[in-house]
Amino acid sequence: MPTNLPAEALSKWEEVQKARTPEERLRKLQEFYALVPKHKGTEKLLKQVRRKIARLREEVVSKRERRRSTGFFVEKSGDVQIVLFGFTNSGRSTVLNKLTGRKVKISPSPFTTVNKPETGVFTWNGVSVQVVEAPPVIENLEDTLTSRALALVRNADSVAITLDASSNPVSQLLKLGDILRKGGISLKRPKVYVSVEPNPSRNGNIIRIRGKLRGCTLKDVERALAELGIRNKIVTIHGEADLNSIEEYVTMMLKYKPPIIIMTKLDTLTHEEADSILEKIRGVVRDTLVIDMRRDLNSVKSEITEYLMQKLELIRVYTWGRYEKQPANRPIVVKKGSTVLEIAGRVHSSLHENFRYALVWRRGDLGRRPVKVGKGYVVEDLDIIRIVGT
Repeated sequence: MPTNLPAEALSKWEEVQKARTPEERLRKLQEFYALVPKHKGTEKLLKQVRRKIARLREEVVSKRERRRSTGFFVEKSGDVQIVLFGFTNSGRSTVLNKLTGRKVKISPSPFTTVNKPETGVFTWNGVSVQVVEAPPVIENLEDTLTSRALALVRNADSVAITLDASSNPVSQLLKLGDILRKGGISLKRPKVYVSVEPNPSRNGNIIRIRGKLRGCTLKDVERALAELGIRNKIVTIHGEADLNSIEEYVTMMLKYKPPIIIMTKLDTLTHEEADSILEKIRGVVRDTLVIDMRRDLNSVKSEITEYLMQKLELIRVYTWGRYEKQPANRPIVVKKGSTVLEIAGRVHSSLHENFRYALVWRRGDLGRRPVKVGKGYVVEDLDIIRIVGT
């Protein structure tokens, strides 16, 4: 260990050495990494630490997977998963019931949702959104309920911060944002952002570049991901990224989750008070969807779905079987930049393995002749696809 590190970093390294569990060691190692100055002299050290973080994370994730059957975990159902995150009595159960038609018990007593997360699903324009009600948040990261709520957010696609408009919502928002940041969740999209998702085809890593690679090649990225133990994933790199920034984002705990702000109990205020609060909240969180739960339910569902599709860069693709009279009613929801071969893998592994070509109808062109395309063809929103195998 270099001795010319800042005292705070050296002190944190001692905490790493004293850590008793893999989870604690991982957290302390990530904190140590954040304290190490980033320059030429520390490149080797930082790379070693990133490798250690990757190995520890694999150990922790493997351990967590074994506990899932009895643990506090919600398997993703639908195309997008959002988590309702807020203090007790912030209206999370009311929002869940209204959006999904569930009839979860609503109580004025605090801490009603503590034993297990409540879930529900709503569908809009073919997109299925799973809503998860997290346990209430306590202003203490070490609290079990807060830890569980943060774990649910980390596993989700988006966090829906639920605010009680009748009880200083700006203060609630700032406190919840701080808790999320300390829990390793970023509400602001960083300059370099890497998303890692399962590859349904399980045929290795698929790497997509949504920006530019700086000082490295695609082969370098493939090699680095393999060294970090990332396999059979779809890895999307956003921004102008070098190898260090890619490795850092993948290995560090900080994860970007597009936020939604949901305002409850506005109906307990006067119109003037409610409008004033909404204006203040929108001033704090620019470029973020703020939902007024007094509004028409269909408008709320539409806004949430379209916002998530945009922020998560998702599109809808309809399949049309050779012997079917018309395209499927429900689309397959995939990331922008997906190819017809990836769609084939989503439909069935045999279609992926035996792919010959695909016929594609663009939006509005259903009456025209389809375009015959190969496996690398990139699909667009509302495309209709017929996959032909051997």
